[in-house]
Amino acid sequence: MPAGRSLAEAVAGRPAATGRTLRVALALRGGVSLAVWIGGALAELDVLRRLRLHRDPDGQVHAFLLHPGPDPCPSLTRRAGVYARLLAEAGYDRVEFDVLAGASAGGLNAVVHAVAQRSGAGLDALAGLWERGAGLSRLLRPLGRGPVDSLLRGDEHLWPELESVLHAVHTGPGHPDLVAEHVTVELSATVLDGDPAAPGAAAEGRAGFRFTTPTPGAPPPPPGGGARPDHPSGPALPQEGRGRAREEFHRMSTQPAAPRRAVVERRTSESSVTVEIDLDGTGSNDIETSVPFYDHMLTALSKHSLIDMRIRAEGDTHVDVHHTVEDTAIVLGEALRRALGDKAGIRRFGEATVPLDEALANAVVDISGRPYAVHTGEPEGQQYHLIGGHFTGSMVQHVFESLAHHAGICLHITLLAGRDPHHIAEAQFKALARALRQAVEPDPRVQGVPSTKGAL
Repeated sequence: MPAGRSLAEAVAGRPAATGRTLRVALALRGGVSLAVWIGGALAELDVLRRLRLHRDPDGQVHAFLLHPGPDPCPSLTRRAGVYARLLAEAGYDRVEFDVLAGASAGGLNAVVHAVAQRSGAGLDALAGLWERGAGLSRLLRPLGRGPVDSLLRGDEHLWPELESVLHAVHTGPGHPDLVAEHVTVELSATVLDGDPAAPGAAAEGRAGFRFTTPTPGAPPPPPGGGARPDHPSGPALPQEGRGRAREEFHRMSTQPAAPRRAVVERRTSESSVTVEIDLDGTGSNDIETSVPFYDHMLTALSKHSLIDMRIRAEGDTHVDVHHTVEDTAIVLGEALRRALGDKAGIRRFGEATVPLDEALANAVVDISGRPYAVHTGEPEGQQYHLIGGHFTGSMVQHVFESLAHHAGICLHITLLAGRDPHHIAEAQFKALARALRQAVEPDPRVQGVPSTKGAL
């Protein structure tokens, strides 16, 4: 249906097929190497956004393709027909993209798509952006020497291309029924200081940006960025404004990198383990290892370290819990190592002594990058006790050793007192949790990596 004809006119007397809208929150992640595929996927998803399904008085469903430009090509019409049938089978009559989130090239593609939604335009100009601006054709050539300078020229090279595409999308032909009432764009960015203070050093930080229409139904900004009385937009950002923006980026580059999260999976013939953690969490957790007492210990570790954890583990527990317990500790240690990154700005050391009734345990942690584990003080016989009827006491030491080795930390755990096997184990996990909380915590007074060697 061309831009000159309204949807209301075309569907007169035909209600929406189901009255159901499929709302999609779209997350786009990927650098320059994936940009052309991200842009292509967005352009294809845009076909879904342009479909409307309505039902005639006889109950037949009709699909309408809102097309902002000239007559669509036969290929587009065929693909739209396939998507329309899928929508009808799923019980929806339209698709809306409510949130566009991204980083790097994915984020720039998200911005272009958001502009298209707010202006009712298509995405014909999107694919060429990365072909011309980022030089993807050079990246996809056979092996051999040759420059791919687009990767090194920075925003001075890419921004003019991006501004051109945004202008083409915004000022190009649009369809009034394609204008989205409300769009939110969330972007994340890694910020590098291009003028480091020390030779060979570089400050790196991360920042988040959120752009949203002021209120649902607000009109889109005018083409070209000019101000108008009924819209809060101002003129295009002047050169001095861009300088201030760069200063703000420089300020953010000195802030601690965030978020400190990791997701690690491990699959073997004996177990399947997935661990997700957030070092800057609140201690929230969702833990299922198929070993109940181990779930109890890991829940305590998460709660008292304030590290958010989601753990899923399945294994050959019909043989023994050993493989599942060990592999979960391995994956958790690897997740800690990855989430810590370069360890810049952390306290590094942590120590805690924790009681549990008659039991008393001490834990000392050094985020050193050199794995070492010392475990002492348990009474004779603790290692043979079957806690809860399924968890051998010796597994406590094995968990700590596996965790320390794969996290790259130095760990000393000493049981100072204790009689009950359950209390002995739990006091040690809680002491480790409190020591970890101290060690991984950012210290605002620490500049860079807390080591005289400059690396951990």
